Amino acid sequence: MSKGIKFQAILFKLEVPNNTYDSSVRIQIDESEESIRKRFIPTEALDGEPEQVDFSSVEIKSDSIHLTTGDGKLKVVVTFKPFFMGVYNEYGELVAQVDISFIGFRNAYGLPEHADSFALKSTVGNTDPFRLYNLDVFEYELGNPMSLYLSVPYIVAHRKNATIGALWLNAAETWIDTQSSAVSKGLFRSVIDRVMPVEGVPHFDAHFVSETGVVDIFFFGGPGPRDVQRQLSRITGVTPLPPIFSIGYHQSRWNYNDEEDVDQGRKMVTIVDPHIKIDNSYPIYKDAKDLDLYVKKSDGSTNFEGHCWPGSSAYLDFLNPQTRQYWAAQFTFERYIGSTPNLFTWNDMNEPSVFSGPEVTMNKDALHFGGIEHREVHNMYGLWQHSSTFQGQMQRTGGKDRPFILTRSGFVGTQRTAAVWTGDNTADWGHLAITAAMLLSLSVSGVPFVGADVGGFFGNPDEQLLTRWYQAGSFQPFFRAHAHIDTKRREPWLFSSQTLQAIRQAIRRRYALLPYWYTLFHEHMVTGAPPMRPMWFEFPNEENLYQEEKTWMVGSALLVRPVVEKDTYSVKIDFPTEQNKDPLTLFIALDEKGYAKGSVYLDDGATHDYIKGAYISAEMEYKTESPTNSMIAGQPTSDSSGFETETWIERIVVQGLARAPHNISVIRSSDPTDTLEFSYNGDRRTLTIRKPLVSITQSYKIHISF
Repeated sequence: MSKGIKFQAILFKLEVPNNTYDSSVRIQIDESEESIRKRFIPTEALDGEPEQVDFSSVEIKSDSIHLTTGDGKLKVVVTFKPFFMGVYNEYGELVAQVDISFIGFRNAYGLPEHADSFALKSTVGNTDPFRLYNLDVFEYELGNPMSLYLSVPYIVAHRKNATIGALWLNAAETWIDTQSSAVSKGLFRSVIDRVMPVEGVPHFDAHFVSETGVVDIFFFGGPGPRDVQRQLSRITGVTPLPPIFSIGYHQSRWNYNDEEDVDQGRKMVTIVDPHIKIDNSYPIYKDAKDLDLYVKKSDGSTNFEGHCWPGSSAYLDFLNPQTRQYWAAQFTFERYIGSTPNLFTWNDMNEPSVFSGPEVTMNKDALHFGGIEHREVHNMYGLWQHSSTFQGQMQRTGGKDRPFILTRSGFVGTQRTAAVWTGDNTADWGHLAITAAMLLSLSVSGVPFVGADVGGFFGNPDEQLLTRWYQAGSFQPFFRAHAHIDTKRREPWLFSSQTLQAIRQAIRRRYALLPYWYTLFHEHMVTGAPPMRPMWFEFPNEENLYQEEKTWMVGSALLVRPVVEKDTYSVKIDFPTEQNKDPLTLFIALDEKGYAKGSVYLDDGATHDYIKGAYISAEMEYKTESPTNSMIAGQPTSDSSGFETETWIERIVVQGLARAPHNISVIRSSDPTDTLEFSYNGDRRTLTIRKPLVSITQSYKIHISF
């Protein structure tokens, strides 16, 4: 007799800054009866257990169950014959269903890590499915759905006026078949049409198959890109504000092997792998052996052995909480001989890599703490290791200093404790070009601190390729040059003066923008928005940008399109029609009576339409009305009304002010009074008013009280 299933739909709430809540849904399906071995649920990938609330409405019918969220924005419908589960938005549109069909969407993204296009391709009838199974793959192929080093089983679908996300929480080997079509039929469509005809409606289908584990899916209802990113980050966590040095430039290679190479007083990041050399004279090996902290063979008693860099090695079992505590304790300054507060850690080979194992990894029947087979937890191994390293760096200074951990392998939640790079790429133009797509995929999947080896890990780039890679890498979150031991030395100063100057300019540009990058990481920590963003994230209604992968946004202000093609010196860019306008800074220099007056004129800057009155002219005035009150007034002139512009005043600087105000407020023509932020420099007698957010096309008054 076959076992039954246990189904539960769980509504959880996500707090947002204005003290309201986003409603999202978690679907969990497991066996209803006791089994020989309980299925593993990777709850540690989440940033704590989501807070659950009751559905506001539960309607049970003879053939279905209808569940409605508290805010009315999502409804879950489960029908029994055929079994079908749908999630509907507030307008009654079907937005996602288990085995999962995004109805009304042509474009979807995510499922990192793959060296493929940013917008997910259709695999059905074309290629193998996307595979998520962390592996040590060097010189990886491009345009291939094969496994790489990191797995995040998450898809986000986007269209005009709607964005939704789905997270498949399973750490076992997972395959995902995808298909994007408006009219084709298949297993998904035949089931859907029996419940709700959607003939001719665009859809993106994703069929998830995991080797083991439970069905555990989170649906995020948006409705916009920022909303979905916030909802995802509330469940899986964010990258805490990193030490500022780590978002600068990293110079690295395999074989800096003496002090002269590195004796520059810099921060240093060194590799610490999870495999331990089997040698009874090695204290770490012997301690962990005596404490029984290693992964076991399938017999449950013999330590698993595999071949890696030190030769025959044992592998620490990071599923065991005692192992994690032991590992973290090794990073104290007393135990880590020679370590200093300037030393940080790079966790490599943590898929885990086993040179002698199947597919260069651990046997699936190896046993972890609690008798759990490796096949159930494989994709979480790296997450457990680098999270333990993070805890070690936190503990070594009593929580005072921020850790920096770099990892190659990871899973859902990796962003909470580590930065990620895309592994062993190659010094060729194809690998440079695919980098942005890989990093964007990681970014929208909740992993924002990401980069690739500048110049390529394998091979020797020529000066043109190296220059272009530095230029691109300087606008990506993790900026590091790295190379294999067998490559030629490629520090920037070893090249021609022209190349050196170009590389120097790229690095200087990075440091010039470092405050902006730092601000973006803070924004991510608060909202979940990644620093590196696809174009549709900032311009969600521009369909021509939905498959763009060579152009991206750094925050909301910088559009980046590097040259990633050989012998190319100009590129075509599809600028969004919703362009952000450069804001203005208003400088006011007061005379001895505390008075100033000025004006500004704008038109389209290209045509003769200004002759027909298509321009804006505005006048501004600063008056000292009394010893305790001053006013800045601005208004457009009566003859300028034929030009529309979104240009606004971002900042006002008043020079020659003898004392600091205690309050500043603005009255706009159509909005209520707002209190403004400001700062005062007594030495320079300068007042700076931040973000008055007034347009030069409208009248406004700013009151300054002393």
